[in-house]
Amino acid sequence: LALRHPLTVARQLSSIAQVAPGRLSLGVGAGGEDRSEVTNAGVDPATRGRRLDESIEVLRLLATGQPVDFEGDFFRLHQALVLPVPAPPIPILVGGRSAAALRRVALRGDGWLPMFVSPRRLRESAAQIAEMAAAAGRRLSHPPTLSVWCGLDADESRARRLLATALEQLYSLPYEDFRHITCAGTPAVVAEALAAYVEAGCTDFAMIVVAKSRDRAVELAAEVRRRLIETPAASAPAASSR
Repeated sequence: LALRHPLTVARQLSSIAQVAPGRLSLGVGAGGEDRSEVTNAGVDPATRGRRLDESIEVLRLLATGQPVDFEGDFFRLHQALVLPVPAPPIPILVGGRSAAALRRVALRGDGWLPMFVSPRRLRESAAQIAEMAAAAGRRLSHPPTLSVWCGLDADESRARRLLATALEQLYSLPYEDFRHITCAGTPAVVAEALAAYVEAGCTDFAMIVVAKSRDRAVELAAEVRRRLIETPAASAPAASSR
């Protein structure tokens, strides 16, 4: 969202919501993993956080269904209107691990979309978010949704190799940098690893699955979900794979 115009995003959200009402959540973040992408999109990397905050504010205004006049640091709108308004409203889940990101979740988001965090950090950060939100008179409507990379295969070593290849190609960093904040193995092994996050208070997982095929990824992700639901401490987590 930090690299796009919120009016265009609002139009896209309206169109998707007509096809699949109530089935979409919008995950947003300040970005910055690829600095050249930010600059090539015409955005000053130093301002992307403030730009994101303003974008979320504009999206909220456009979601009212009323003409919007807005004069900000990055966007200017005159009688802007996007119809139909998504019903039910599309929740905005804010990603990130930094102090600024957690503050953005607490003050502007409907929920938190963490990634590459340990169970302990998830628990501590969620508590910080709740405390900041309460101080601002807010209460988030959605619990944390952990976006987690998972290598899945009947053979545990092959699952790790599949995940390592995908991560190293995408991030240009060694797999060891991700080993303790991602999951790889059989569905039983991955479910056991994710159970630690359930104990930390997370019951919603967006699984980024790496497997031998797309169909196999869906099948194995469903098995992980089944195992998590059957875990005594778990409360029916929802798992989505892509």
